[in-house]
Amino acid sequence: MADRNVRILAGFIPKKLRLELFSLVYSSCGSSPTVTANAVGIHPRQVYFYLPGRSGKIRNYPDDETTAHILKAALKLAHGKTLKLLKQALRQFSRSIFSL
Repeated sequence: MADRNVRILAGFIPKKLRLELFSLVYSSCGSSPTVTANAVGIHPRQVYFYLPGRSGKIRNYPDDETTAHILKAALKLAHGKTLKLLKQALRQFSRSIFSL
C-alpha cells in the first residue's frame, strides 16, 4: 500500500484493532521491545504504552500516525494475518452499518 493510503486507513482503525495489529507486530518481532520499536519506527519506551501492564490495562492507544507505522510494519512482517484482521474488521463494520 502507498504511504498515503496507509495514513488515511489508519484514521479509521478502531482502538481494539490498533492494539491487535500492534500485538501482531510485537509477536512477529519475538516479543522484543527493541526489535518492535525498530520495526515500527518508534522509541523503545513507547512500546510499553501499548502493552498490558500489571493490572492488565493498556496505558495508551496509538494515535493515527503511529497506527500507520504499525500497519506498515504488520503488512511487512505478517501480511496474511494483517489482511485477515482488516477483512474481519470490515465485515463487522459492514454488518453494523447495514443493521441500522
